[in-house]
Amino acid sequence: MKKLAITTAAALGALAAVCASGDWVYEGQWGTHGSGNGQFSFVPDVAVAPNGNVFVVDSGYNCIQYFNATGSYLGRWGSWGKSKSKFDHPSGVAINGASRVYVVETWNHRIQCFTPSGSLITVWGERGTGEGQLRYPGAIAIAPNGNVYVADTQNHRVQYFTGKGEFLGKWNSGGTLKGPYAVAVAANGNVYVADSWDHCVQYFTANGSFVGK
Repeated sequence: MKKLAITTAAALGALAAVCASGDWVYEGQWGTHGSGNGQFSFVPDVAVAPNGNVFVVDSGYNCIQYFNATGSYLGRWGSWGKSKSKFDHPSGVAINGASRVYVVETWNHRIQCFTPSGSLITVWGERGTGEGQLRYPGAIAIAPNGNVYVADTQNHRVQYFTGKGEFLGKWNSGGTLKGPYAVAVAANGNVYVADSWDHCVQYFTANGSFVGK
């Protein structure tokens, strides 16, 4: 019987293999509705660190909570607000190989980067249509080389950055993507985008050249 751990950026191959085999093993769950430690109110995303710790986005209470692999509560950070280290509707989380935790905030139109214990490292992004600006971004993913890909939902494009937030490129602004809402990067660097308004998945090379859908 197979076991499966899913992260937003690295799940594609493992998920396909398990779906093909049909072998699923229930191992457990945690969390209830509420505002206490280990409780949640609307959870849109989750990511797993290299050491197995699990980071959960709680949009309802504007925080990140993290646990060990079996669900034991380890800590949390964040509260509602517009200033740095605070959140307004966080919607996505991703972790790179150096265990930096990237959080995309839909209503603050920005990306924040933290240590695993919640110390702020850097912030970038603001509302707008220019390079590096965002409008209601929906998701984030980390490439094998450390670059950060953001589904810039209401700008109808994907933007990508260095791990420090330096703008590298964008594609499909006003083009074939319509409301991209999720993004994942494969081991070969291809970028898969959930194109919500067109009801399809499109995929691209690392610099945005169309491959297929």
